[in-house]
Amino acid sequence: MATMTSDAYHQPMFGQGDDLFHRCLVGSAAAGALLLVAVLLAPIRQQVITRIEQLPPRFAKLIIDKPAPNRAPGV
Repeated sequence: MATMTSDAYHQPMFGQGDDLFHRCLVGSAAAGALLLVAVLLAPIRQQVITRIEQLPPRFAKLIIDKPAPNRAPGV
């Protein structure tokens, strides 16, 4: 009798009717693996900006130039 009870309650890990969940799990795992491969194969940026002369002029102006003081309205 004990073996009949254990066989009745023994189920697969994701159950019998979880086909949609299984497909979603496999799809997301495949997408995650592709993303991991893309990140690992992407080249690492070698150029590091350490001096202001290396910046393009439009970015250097934003850093160096101080903004004009706001004038009070009506003055």
